Amino acid sequence: MKILMYEMKKIVSGRFIKILLAGTFLLIAYINIFGTRGTDYKYDEYTGTLQLITGWNTVKLYKEETDKLVGVISEEDFEKYVKGYNAILDNPDNYKGDITGNINDLKPEIRYGILHSYTPILPYIQAAAPDGVRIRTLKEIIPDAVNCEFGQTEIWAELLKSLNGSGGIILSILVIASTSIIFAGEKETKTDQLIYMSKENSKVNIIKTAASFLFTSILYLIYLIINFGSRILIWGKGDVNIAIQMNRYFIDYEASITFLQMMAMAMAVFWLGLFMLTSIVLFISSACPSKYTAIIISFILVVVSYIPSVLMPPGIIHWTLYLPTSLLRPLTYFVSKERYTLLFPIVIAGCAATVFMTLICILYTRFKKLGKG
Repeated sequence: MKILMYEMKKIVSGRFIKILLAGTFLLIAYINIFGTRGTDYKYDEYTGTLQLITGWNTVKLYKEETDKLVGVISEEDFEKYVKGYNAILDNPDNYKGDITGNINDLKPEIRYGILHSYTPILPYIQAAAPDGVRIRTLKEIIPDAVNCEFGQTEIWAELLKSLNGSGGIILSILVIASTSIIFAGEKETKTDQLIYMSKENSKVNIIKTAASFLFTSILYLIYLIINFGSRILIWGKGDVNIAIQMNRYFIDYEASITFLQMMAMAMAVFWLGLFMLTSIVLFISSACPSKYTAIIISFILVVVSYIPSVLMPPGIIHWTLYLPTSLLRPLTYFVSKERYTLLFPIVIAGCAATVFMTLICILYTRFKKLGKG
């Protein structure tokens, strides 16, 4: 245990790593708490003017509008919402000029007054009558939803989007910068020769590897705590037992799960992706003569694997789902039924675990041979 803790301390012993870690986590907290939350307008009935809403007040306004819809929405109520919305668009008196059917052309008091109460449910209303004839039911619009209940789910949508977007990039940078030096750094100082000549060579290198994975896990935990803690200050804890399709960002997703289930699976897949990335970085570190070479090569591989799937041939897209950087974009696995099945996540997890264990074995065998040499 002492050796493990010693190796952990070595990872963060450099001034650059300390500044990078502290600066990154402070920046995440600052952006989440004080960063821009967009702008909106609210029509003041008493003054007859538009009020510009910014910052935290934008979140407050959206939560207030969502509170009016919290609970199970019956098909009858949904049909009333659709008819009410269409009636607003069909009334020529509600437009600044000619009737267009576009909400951007409505009078301010209509768009930011009466129509504002439709904001959380607007994507569903607009999808209810695409042909302009028959009004589709809510269940027809989101057939894969486990329930048709609205709630305060924006906190969970924000967390999932950040995990799927900036989270993977941020933690990839931190993992590469901190673990690339594990083996390559000792080659620069020639201390690796002492380890090779030691009888405990294999044990020491296994401990170094274990320290790297433990450090990666701690980084991930700190990220989750800061990201969740700072966002919950803005949005509150929200509702987790709501179908993911009941949030505007996930209306087209086909996985029949709740936000609680999606969050748990996404975090697990993301963690597995970090472990795969750490394994690859350690292998590169063991093969490179210097820590800078290891860092550069690792960064190049990560950047290449982050190339958007849309730029790749269709036959390759499927296989990119097995890359560690795809695991760091976990929402990819919940988009379609083809990807989200009982078997597919198991295949991905099994593949990732196999690669992970293979890399560990390669590292162990390599250093055992070097020690004998």
